[in-house]
Amino acid sequence: MSELFPAVAARSDRPALRCGADSLTYGELARAAGSLGARLGGVERVAVWATPSARTAVAVVAALLAGVPAVPL
Repeated sequence: MSELFPAVAARSDRPALRCGADSLTYGELARAAGSLGARLGGVERVAVWATPSARTAVAVVAALLAGVPAVPL
């Protein structure tokens, strides 16, 4: 994932996800997940309150980019 996502995120203006009224482009998803993922250093796993939302998607992508498992709650 960490090798593939930057290549996909290069299409920064294209829609990455839609969840209800919320939507994120690949660029927005990359920035949000990258910012969150950078703060996950040193953890073994990340608990994610898994709701059908863009926030959940950002959290899961952040965990994958940080190389730690996301544990849905």
